[in-house]
Amino acid sequence: MTSVEELYRSHASRVRRTVRSAVRDVDGALIEDACQDAWLTVIRNLDRIRAGEDGRLYAYVVTTAIRRGWKLAARERRTTALEAELPDRLDAEERAVALERLRLTGASERQRRMLWLHALGFSHAEIAEATASTRRTVDRQVQRGRRRLGA
Repeated sequence: MTSVEELYRSHASRVRRTVRSAVRDVDGALIEDACQDAWLTVIRNLDRIRAGEDGRLYAYVVTTAIRRGWKLAARERRTTALEAELPDRLDAEERAVALERLRLTGASERQRRMLWLHALGFSHAEIAEATASTRRTVDRQVQRGRRRLGA
């Protein structure tokens, strides 16, 4: 039985390469975060994982790191700043009032982002592309946000 430290020393670079090949189009920092999260998960759950076999531990780390990488990548794609590369269709005062009203409604960050983009005149298809969501998701989030606004 090998300790987690020894397994880390011998397999960390191999785990990173495997995760990098499974989680595409992301930067190295995200891959490193996913791998480190997986190693921490192993340490926290060592008593539940069958540590007697190094192969099982390695498989657990790789599987956990890949899944974590996918989640981080999806979160990164969804997180689009409201003001990023958007045309100025409202003046600064109108924009500030609209953002404050959205914050006060209790709408989720996702609903606020999609409502804001919709208010700026973007179509549901354009919003879906900008936020890496489906058109149906955009439609639902805009409807829910409008309900919260009472619009």
